[in-house]
Amino acid sequence: MMALRPELVHMENLPADTALWPLAVVGKDPRIYAGSQSGLETIDMHLERMTRILKDQLALIQME
Repeated sequence: MMALRPELVHMENLPADTALWPLAVVGKDPRIYAGSQSGLETIDMHLERMTRILKDQLALIQME
């Protein structure tokens, strides 16, 4: 969300004390690991992966 719609992210609603785990958060602590750059990297990774999958599937269709 921070990469695409940062105005929708409200990190200030999370406890400032990283010893307190925020409710409904699973995985890495967003107060430490979240950021628009990591979001863009994730989007790029998935885009490359889906491009490869779609090209592979199109190649299979064309072989039929």
